[in-house]
Amino acid sequence: MPKRVHFGDFSIYQRATNRNGGTTVRWYGDFRSLGGGQKALSPRLIGDSGRQRGVETRREAKHIATEYARLLREGGRGLGGATRVRAVVTFQQYSDRHVAALRDRPKRSGRMRGASYLRDTESQLQYAAKFFGPDRPLASISHAEVADYLGHLHRRDITPRTVEAYLRRLDQMLRRALAEQLISANPVDAVRTEIPAGRPTRTRIALEASQAWALLQAASDYDVRTGHYMYPLTSLLLHAGLRWNEARALRVGDVVLAAKGAGPEARGGTLDAEGVIVVAPNRWRDLKTEGSEREVPLWPDLSDTLAPLVADRHPDAPLFPSPRIPDRPIYSVRRAWNSVRDRAELPKWVDFHTCRHTYASGRIQTAEGGQPVSPFTVARELGHRSTLMVEQRYGHLLRDRSVRRNVVSYRPAPSVHGESVA
Repeated sequence: MPKRVHFGDFSIYQRATNRNGGTTVRWYGDFRSLGGGQKALSPRLIGDSGRQRGVETRREAKHIATEYARLLREGGRGLGGATRVRAVVTFQQYSDRHVAALRDRPKRSGRMRGASYLRDTESQLQYAAKFFGPDRPLASISHAEVADYLGHLHRRDITPRTVEAYLRRLDQMLRRALAEQLISANPVDAVRTEIPAGRPTRTRIALEASQAWALLQAASDYDVRTGHYMYPLTSLLLHAGLRWNEARALRVGDVVLAAKGAGPEARGGTLDAEGVIVVAPNRWRDLKTEGSEREVPLWPDLSDTLAPLVADRHPDAPLFPSPRIPDRPIYSVRRAWNSVRDRAELPKWVDFHTCRHTYASGRIQTAEGGQPVSPFTVARELGHRSTLMVEQRYGHLLRDRSVRRNVVSYRPAPSVHGESVA
C-alpha cells in the first residue's frame, strides 16, 4: 500500500476495507491542518450529490482533495454543494466570539461577569493567539503544541498561579469550541495533570495586628526616604478592606468626612467612625460586581491619615495620582510594595489582598452598640452579596466574643485617637 502523498497543508492516503468477502481500496484525505479533519474522498464531498461512491484512482483523489482544501481555505464558499463544508474558524475569530459570549451571557448564578474578569480573559487569550498564530485554524492545534505553550509560560518567570490562569482561560475557550463541535478533542487534556495548582491554601489568611503595625511603620519610613504615599495607601488597604483596583482609583471626593454631630448614616452605620469611604464606579475603573458599590466606615486612624491628603483638593482629582500623569490615578506600586513588605520582614505571599483579609478579620472583632458586629455588615463593607464567604473563612472569629473593640485599629497602644504615625 503506498504511503501518504503530501500536497502542502493536506495529504491523501489509501485504506483497504473488507466488504462482501472482498477487499476494496479507497482514497482518503487528511485536512486537519485546515480544520477539516480526515475525510473519505468522494465526488459528493465537493458538491456532486449524484455520485456517492468513493474514489479508487490517485488522480481523481488528488482532484477532489485539492478542491475540498480550496473550499476549506475560503471558508466553505465556492461551489453549489459546498454547504457540506464547515467554515474554517481561526483562533482569533473564536477567541473574540468566546469573549463576547462571556460578556453577554450570565453565569449559572444569573449574575453577569465583571469587567476585570473579561479584560483578563481577553488579554490572556490574546497572548495565546500570538503563540499559536491568530490566523491558525482552531481545529489544527495539537496536544503537543499546548504542551509547548505550557512550557513557554513556565519560562516567563511568572507565578504558578498566573500560569494556571492562562491555561484555564484557554481550556475554557476550547471546551466551548468542543461543545459547538468545532473541534473533535480538547488538546488541553494532554497537559491537564501538569497545570499548576496555583498558590497553596494557607490557614493563615490575615496579618496579626503586630504585623500590620510593622507594615505601616515600614510604609511610613519608605515615604520619608522617597516622598511617596505608601503609608496612606497601605493604611487605606488595611483600614477599609478595598480591592487594589478600587483603592488605586479612588477620587478625593470619595473620602467623606462627617460633620461634627452627624448621625450614624454619615459614619457608615457606626458613631465610632469619622465618615465614609465611597466605593463607586468612576471614569478610571469599573467595580468587580454590582454588589461592590458600597460605603465603608472611615475609622479614626485612617481619617487622621487621609484628612491632610484631601484638604483643598478638587473632588474629582485622583486620591493617589500617577507620578507621570497627575490627572490619572496610579496604576501600580508593585516595586514599592515589595520594598515595604521586605522592610517589615513579612513573607513574600503578603500582598494587597492580604490587607483585605486583615481588615475583614479586624472588623469581625469589633462591636456595634456593645454587640458583636454582624456577618452581614462585614460582607456588605467588603462588597460581597452574601455572608457565605465571611462565615466560611472567619467562622472561628465570629464565635469568639472574648475581645471586642469599637474600631478597626492595629496600634499597640490602647487609644486609637493619639498622634498619627506619619
